[in-house]
Amino acid sequence: MTAREVSRFARNNRGWQQLIEMCRVVDTVLVDQETVYAPRQGNDRLLLGLKGSLNEYELDLLRQRLLSVRYEKARRGELVVTAPVGFVKVGDRLEKDPDRRVQEAVPWCSTRWRNLAAPVRP
Repeated sequence: MTAREVSRFARNNRGWQQLIEMCRVVDTVLVDQETVYAPRQGNDRLLLGLKGSLNEYELDLLRQRLLSVRYEKARRGELVVTAPVGFVKVGDRLEKDPDRRVQEAVPWCSTRWRNLAAPVRP
């Protein structure tokens, strides 16, 4: 398998470890800009595991930064949030959606949900 950065193959460390194990089992090498990794060799498995852990840490750090930016925008009153279903933004206000079908569908869904979520009595 060839990639610009092999640790980007998986979204989390568990998926990354599964990929390394699968490559080890079928004797496949992983190639990126830096080197060729043979997961059957212990040192390469160790390096690949470290790459995956660092990648997961980097993604977590990015999530934390994005969340802190969102909190800061909210604190300053600059956070833009989409209108809930059944409403539209008009300037700084929320108003009911002018589409009659949407106006009828929202209460229908709420009623339906209440009826389905109600406890069943024997």
